[in-house]
Amino acid sequence: MKRFVASITSSLAATWALAVTTGPIVFTYGGDPQVPNYWSGTNCKVEFTCSSVAAPGDPGVVEPTITGYEVIVGGELTKSWAKPPAGPNSPAVAAAIVFDSTHFGNSTLLQVEIKVHTTDKGTITMSSPPKLVKNRARLLTQKDFLVSNVPGANIPATNADTVQSLDQANYTVGNRFNSTWLKGELRQDLLTATVFSIITHGNVGEPGTRFADNGRPTDEADRIGLDPETWRFYAHLANHSFYSVESARIQGTNVGGSANPTFLPPYNSGEPPCTMAYIGACLTGSDATILAKFTWPVGTRYIPEPPSGIDLNEALVGYKISVSFPGIALAEGAFWQLLMDGKTAVDTLDAILDCYAIGGVGINGAAVTGHVSVDPDDVALLGDPLAKSKGVYGGELLDWWREVL
Repeated sequence: MKRFVASITSSLAATWALAVTTGPIVFTYGGDPQVPNYWSGTNCKVEFTCSSVAAPGDPGVVEPTITGYEVIVGGELTKSWAKPPAGPNSPAVAAAIVFDSTHFGNSTLLQVEIKVHTTDKGTITMSSPPKLVKNRARLLTQKDFLVSNVPGANIPATNADTVQSLDQANYTVGNRFNSTWLKGELRQDLLTATVFSIITHGNVGEPGTRFADNGRPTDEADRIGLDPETWRFYAHLANHSFYSVESARIQGTNVGGSANPTFLPPYNSGEPPCTMAYIGACLTGSDATILAKFTWPVGTRYIPEPPSGIDLNEALVGYKISVSFPGIALAEGAFWQLLMDGKTAVDTLDAILDCYAIGGVGINGAAVTGHVSVDPDDVALLGDPLAKSKGVYGGELLDWWREVL
């Protein structure tokens, strides 16, 4: 997730600026004051500082007054400090933590509290406004890929296991494992997804990266103009102004195409970004720009121009080859299961290769057309290889928070 900072405002700090002999306690915070109105993903950040300062009109030596503090997220204690029994008070303290919002259920109203203990003012509590947790998984399997005669490739069971894994990891899961979803429904899924997975047809070339909606509808109401290729759903806005991943993510985040930093995150008028995507479709991984479409927009207020144009904790896995089935579905299941176990995106690659190969044993004794196994170079990991969808970003497996050193 893009870096977020707890909403601890200077206007609140003024209510604690009381004149005492050792001076008031003053809170400050890092990052942009226009913080997001939700928590999402595994890279959510909270930081604060607190200092003893001189009282108004008394610029003398400041006596240390701080004896401890706690950072409490969603009612659970994270970072804390207390002075040793014989140790000195502190004139100032500071802490920063990163936490995984999926530690809490989707739609949880989550509050962050900072408690600072002092010798002269007692315990001072500072709280951020409660904000919704938003973590939504969207999984789609095109009807051509729902049935397999390959021994050991039970696609309904694989899909069910994937849904259960994400559900148990506190994602709200929406899925379309049937023969009815159309372009409009696919677009709606893209508007609010924070992680996204699709098994369908795909291609790259003119007029751009594309994958199919289900059933390739012939009803003119489901088509645009008279173009016989209108069942295609494009990755790039330039290829279709409405039925494209990019246009859906622009609408979902409510962040337009401007490079002006004032339009960059924290998306207070829209939805969270999509931080992880699995695209089980032919060739789509050969187009490196597809990452920026799923994880729109690139850059944050904190890092407007990220190194290599890649934001932290955002990644996409796709295929540079014409993939075969059921390999891509089995690999999808392994991908999400490992992510829900706290693995990073790069940690999933070996399992993707292994599970894909299971599907290459032939159907009813006949050879599977296309690639029946994949080499490491056939799988594209675009974006941040250390991206996670469960367990704090930069932390160990399922640890849900870590200190920023």
